[in-house]
Amino acid sequence: MNKNKVEELVSESKKIPQEVKDWLLELLQSCRELQKRLNKISKYLKEYADNDEICQKIMSVPGIGPITATRLKATIGDIQRFEKPKSIVAYYGLVPKSKATGHNEKKAA
Repeated sequence: MNKNKVEELVSESKKIPQEVKDWLLELLQSCRELQKRLNKISKYLKEYADNDEICQKIMSVPGIGPITATRLKATIGDIQRFEKPKSIVAYYGLVPKSKATGHNEKKAA
């Protein structure tokens, strides 16, 4: 629901005590301020990722955007510290996709 509509409903309600209305309106204002801050951070991360070669490579993977790319870059650090690609996957606690048919089990890389 639109925050302005919620604010209007709260303000006009005759069933909500004034003290509760004040709290709710204060919380709505806090939500607006937090959303503005999040928007600034998201904008910064997008600009950073758009101008960073490593983030560009990470974002070439389908489904990975600027926020995930910057997070991966920050947490991985120097990629040379990993001996092989599977080490990066293990670092994040991920396991390869498994396909099992009958008695054969294949692990995808």
